[in-house]
Amino acid sequence: MTLGTLTRTVYGADTSYNISVAGNAYPMYIDQINQKIYNRDSLPINTDIRKILFSSVSNDGTLTYKNDNDRDTLFSTSDTIDFTSPRYFTCFSTDQTQSRTYEVKINVHNSDPNKFSWATTSETPLAFENVTLQKMFILNGNVTIVAIKQGIPTLIEAPLSTPNNVTTSPINNLDNLNPSAVFLFKNQLCYVDNGTLKTSDNGTNWQVQTTDITPTCIVATTETELYAIANGELYYTSNLTNWQKDTAADNLNQFPTSDIVSTMSPMAFNTNFQYLLVCGKNNDGENIVWRKIIDTKGINTEPWTILPPSDEGRHLYPSKEQPVLLTYNSNGLLHLGIKDNNISEIIQSEDGGRCWTALNTDNTPVLPAETTSFSACVDSDNNIWIAIAPSGKMLRGRLNQLSYDNDPTVFPQ
Repeated sequence: MTLGTLTRTVYGADTSYNISVAGNAYPMYIDQINQKIYNRDSLPINTDIRKILFSSVSNDGTLTYKNDNDRDTLFSTSDTIDFTSPRYFTCFSTDQTQSRTYEVKINVHNSDPNKFSWATTSETPLAFENVTLQKMFILNGNVTIVAIKQGIPTLIEAPLSTPNNVTTSPINNLDNLNPSAVFLFKNQLCYVDNGTLKTSDNGTNWQVQTTDITPTCIVATTETELYAIANGELYYTSNLTNWQKDTAADNLNQFPTSDIVSTMSPMAFNTNFQYLLVCGKNNDGENIVWRKIIDTKGINTEPWTILPPSDEGRHLYPSKEQPVLLTYNSNGLLHLGIKDNNISEIIQSEDGGRCWTALNTDNTPVLPAETTSFSACVDSDNNIWIAIAPSGKMLRGRLNQLSYDNDPTVFPQ
């Protein structure tokens, strides 16, 4: 079964118009085991499926379908059929002694797959009152926020399943906390406290970790390594105890020293390679982006290099306060930050961090004004979580297309 040309209504700010949709770009799959036929890739939102035409239908014998009166009707490709509900087609053998009935369903999106849906999951101003700095992680099934509240290191937590249950507790055994310098590595929070590496598996109690270097700060993590600066050099470790010096192709005097954010994303055309990105301001106060290409097969080792901006000098890495960098939707990058006392628009990069452009305004959540601090992260279900002080609002958003079910296209017995 092949869909014919369809009609879709596009709505603008104060007008609407119709466009044609090529139905043959949305193949119909046939599940012979369960006797179902459907298009796995849903038609675009606002496609009219009340008058569906098939450009071709291949069948042996006689083909009928249930009409609006629930009566079998001979099928013809000139028939326009309402598919707002599934239809039932029956194929009869040429001698009319055998038949097989299929449920035929036309899937159409009820939301724009390229836009985000946002919801407020909780609003607890007392928990976020006087929070000046914060950084968010997903740890032990909780939204876990390391924060400075009234000048005191504080942990703010909310279960992913019940995010309205927000709790606060003191953080112990840290002398001098800067939340932005805390990193998550192998399900442990890690922080360099006055030259000493400390770790915590719950965010409240921290232990000293013995190391064979004296780290200055952590700069990035992957699934298998943690990277830090020590004595002006880059080091990495897989066990937090034994460290190896890393290599850099460019002058490390240009490496970020403040507003450091980092993330890792797979290379789009070869997922055996990962991009490890570290962004921030160098000693001259200039925005700079460094990148390391990691071969997960362990065959090639690439040095750290400065990622040059676009040739035109446009779409540069954004300059914001309290920056947050996220990998989202596999290999896309999102950047958030505070500008003019409010969380600014979300900036995205689709080329590994070289060019940065604003997301469509429809994709940006409505955020309260007069934001003093915020934090954000992504969970394993592709939800973006944002916590805002002093309002205490916690938001959850997801790109619509990542919420869709992927129906199978192969049907083994």
